[in-house]
Amino acid sequence: MPFSLKERIKLFLLLESDSIELSYIDAKKFEEELDEEDIDNLRKFKYRSIHAPVFITPDGIYENRKVLFYPAENTKEILNQIIEVADKIQADTILFHPDNITDFAALEKIFGERLAFENLDSRKEKFNQVKDLRQAYLLAPKAKFVLDVNHIYTMDKTMSLARDFYDNFKDRLCHYHLSAFGGFHDCFISTGEDIILKGLIDLEIPIIHEGNALKNGLISLKAEHQYILNHLNN
Repeated sequence: MPFSLKERIKLFLLLESDSIELSYIDAKKFEEELDEEDIDNLRKFKYRSIHAPVFITPDGIYENRKVLFYPAENTKEILNQIIEVADKIQADTILFHPDNITDFAALEKIFGERLAFENLDSRKEKFNQVKDLRQAYLLAPKAKFVLDVNHIYTMDKTMSLARDFYDNFKDRLCHYHLSAFGGFHDCFISTGEDIILKGLIDLEIPIIHEGNALKNGLISLKAEHQYILNHLNN
């Protein structure tokens, strides 16, 4: 049985994590509202991020998902929901996939310095190279950067591209996205793809784990956490 949002927040607190990201990849997740206990618990984390929706599956069938674009008339309500949640939990960062953005300057006016973009994976035509993100920051100069090392791995198995992104955007870097690859966003305890950890260049920066470490409950979550700690400096 999958863990509820409330249970996941509590589990990450038990693990003494100091960073958390509410991932609303599918806009339908906004239906899972936060209650006062959730908000209080989320504020216990030192660093809080919200991942804005990438698509919506209106009929529940993944193949029928619709990609969302910002800002637009049909995403105005979603942006309002993001602002509401961000204010409640005092979010530090609101992260968007840059290929979902049609007007970078307009989005920066809405979110200011909380706005962030991440590098994308090899399936995307743009924003998986430094030059594309550099253009985005010309339009939204206050925005921050999230370095997704899994996405780097899909572009460059040596992980040297991570250094290029870091060197260009280290002054904007607010957190990392970390996961093994496997077939998509797997766990290191399953794949042993330790080279991906080489992309974590500055270990003082918050790290958000995007792999499905909870698929076998708290035991696998703790095992994944310990595996990463053991292999970070190898």
